[in-house]
Amino acid sequence: MPTGYIDPVNPDVQIEWDPVYDVHWSRLNDGVRQPTAPSTLSGTYISASWGLLTPWEGGLGVKDILNMSSISGVDVVSNVKIWMYGQQSDSSVYVNVELLSASNSTIAGPVSVYFSSGGYSSYSWSSANFDLNIGQSALDDLRVSLKSQASSNPSNQHIWIFALYGEVTYSNPVIGDSLGWAFGF
Repeated sequence: MPTGYIDPVNPDVQIEWDPVYDVHWSRLNDGVRQPTAPSTLSGTYISASWGLLTPWEGGLGVKDILNMSSISGVDVVSNVKIWMYGQQSDSSVYVNVELLSASNSTIAGPVSVYFSSGGYSSYSWSSANFDLNIGQSALDDLRVSLKSQASSNPSNQHIWIFALYGEVTYSNPVIGDSLGWAFGF
């Protein structure tokens, strides 16, 4: 089965992670694929810190919803793996990732994603894996939701995300000829 890539695209659907005054899709869509590390310079990431994490006491946390690019010529999407390059301050904070439709209805998830937690110099690629059975139109409308979470008191904790993309496994449509032969690409 072929594999292709999808990336965050303009416009952002919902922005709650920091910085709230800037577009987020362009901070995360840098064209880098794992295992290559993207830039970790200031201004190249989105973040949730202790005031924006879902406190274990039952707070709401923050959520970004991103439109994604698409792949043409798809019959059935069997899997989407959302890759993110990031950092978390410790193991009590993480990101819940969901796949959404154009109406923000849940297609799959949430899946909890953890990054390496080792302070300000520890970065890692992590992924959320979704087994699916969706077609071209659902892929064309796909959105990704990122919600900050904390399993304990998140005081002085943070999550930074520097890059995000989707790895899509799909089948091509079967094309028949005039003799009844079928070809899959």
